[in-house]
Amino acid sequence: MNTEFESAEQFLRLAKQHSSNGDFVSSYDVVAEGLLQFPEDIRLKYQAVLSLVRSGALDSAAAQYDHWQLHVIDDEDCLALAGRLAKDRALAAHGTRRRQLFAESAKQYASVYARTGGYFPGVNAATMSMLAGDETNALRLAAEVLVVLDSSSSEPDYYRLATRAELCLINRDLSGCEQALSLAMKYAEGNWDQISSTRKQLLLLSDYLQLDSRLLVSIQPPSVAHFCGHMIKLGSGALFPHGEVERVKVEINQLIDHHHIHFGFGSAASGADLLIAEALLDRGHEVTIVLPFEQQEFCDVSVRPAGDQWVSLFSRVCQEADRLGKLLQITDGGYQGDNELFVYASEYAMGLARLRAEQLGTNIFQMAVFSGEGDPDAAGTAGDIQRWQKCGLTSLKISSRNPESVPIVKAAQSNPAPTKNRQATFAAGERRLRALLFADVKGFTSFTEAQLPDFYRLIFNPIGHILDEMGDQVQYRNTWGDALYAVFTSVDAAAETAAKMQSLLGKLKGRGTAVPNDVALRIGLHYGPVYQGYDAARSANTFYGTEVSKTARIEPVTPPGETYATEAFSAALALQAPDKYQSDYVGQVPAAKDYGVLRMYHIKTLEVMAEVTSFSSDD
Repeated sequence: MNTEFESAEQFLRLAKQHSSNGDFVSSYDVVAEGLLQFPEDIRLKYQAVLSLVRSGALDSAAAQYDHWQLHVIDDEDCLALAGRLAKDRALAAHGTRRRQLFAESAKQYASVYARTGGYFPGVNAATMSMLAGDETNALRLAAEVLVVLDSSSSEPDYYRLATRAELCLINRDLSGCEQALSLAMKYAEGNWDQISSTRKQLLLLSDYLQLDSRLLVSIQPPSVAHFCGHMIKLGSGALFPHGEVERVKVEINQLIDHHHIHFGFGSAASGADLLIAEALLDRGHEVTIVLPFEQQEFCDVSVRPAGDQWVSLFSRVCQEADRLGKLLQITDGGYQGDNELFVYASEYAMGLARLRAEQLGTNIFQMAVFSGEGDPDAAGTAGDIQRWQKCGLTSLKISSRNPESVPIVKAAQSNPAPTKNRQATFAAGERRLRALLFADVKGFTSFTEAQLPDFYRLIFNPIGHILDEMGDQVQYRNTWGDALYAVFTSVDAAAETAAKMQSLLGKLKGRGTAVPNDVALRIGLHYGPVYQGYDAARSANTFYGTEVSKTARIEPVTPPGETYATEAFSAALALQAPDKYQSDYVGQVPAAKDYGVLRMYHIKTLEVMAEVTSFSSDD
């Protein structure tokens, strides 16, 4: 990022700007950079931990909180982070454990409230007590905090009014809650993160108390959208004729306003992409541009053929996105006439959009300027719509031509027809999107020569069985020494394999086996376009390319016992399997062998994985 700031306050201001839009990843990156210049600044440390908590990276947040010893800082916000960590762990738990963690959170918040008398830890102590099942204590605390609010001479602001709404809900006063929320929104000033946080907290309470949650509609954060559509073409037969641009502009604006779309993720080709990005930017909204290859080459391929006016708009959109760190170039290998890279960029943008919508707890749509024509199994608008719908998400379409026969806004079919396997075969020189896994065994050198047969019997043979269980989802596998490289048809299959491998090692250590306790797997995951070719030296097919090299540089910087993935993998996982895995942001991590700095995520399994089969010594 290399932000040229002269004070910690400037870093903090930019970090909060990202955070207010629900972009906790960028917020963390900013404060991490700020801490390199101002390593003792408590405000930056607090913001770093808070950004990790809000992104869901609870383990990393807890580690940083302890490392910086924020629990001994005489500051209400720093002290209250312990309660926030316990609360978020409770939300990820179930049954008795969930209540225990809510009770722990209530205890932490109550301790801070007793020390500072502040309404923020007080209301959280009340809410956590209620969710832990201690209604008597919750009502007592709520009454006390209401007195604190009523006795204050401070001017009304969002936080005070949101706190009052929460206290009213604890007391089952829906009218008072609704009135306080209505006033709070007048002071919100577009801070969507705080609105989202309030809404999530009130939804928890209303669900627990079995109250009508419709009053919370007024504090719904704005919507997130992936955008796509046809490029402008000259001549007859164009799917998006130049003469339709002004009409489409009008309908894009209608769609944005009607669905309250504030965050856009997409590419920047001439036509639909740039028109939608421009409309969002003109409103002061946030746009993330995902380019499949280098900016100038992309302009030459996807913008310049439409005319100089589109090149000017492309430059403006990219410059504005880059100003806020929202311009992403996701490959380094160039176009080479390979349309699979456009599919890659689309999926990347879709995944980022879904991650943002989940973080804000808001609606998500796809905006598509579409003629109704095109191959859903190829790169292009028809394929983008098909991929979005297969994830169970809603597409909103604007006709790119023949408006008299198509409504201005048309919802996509909810049950699209199944498609053939677009990625089944490779032609010479073509790339296909694949999930890549590199792993090695930390502690391998602790095995003596006599123990090496145990290493293969207890570790690599069972890993081979795990790969066998994945069937034809594994397209390639190879080992050398203690290292493994595998290629999968989907990120879901790769993530499941990684989870089973980590589970296997966890069960072997400390169970009286020949596996030393310091042995652990380091697994790196990536998703990207790769070549398939023939390795004459091995007389076998193989996969290769810059994305393979990138994955190989991830695994060495992964902590033992962990699974790290690139943002590309995490975005695809959020799109394809959002209910099975959680991607916790780690930060910008320097890859091995000076391969650059990559945004890395810690992959965790949400569902209980199937038991890893135990194999006998004969395997």
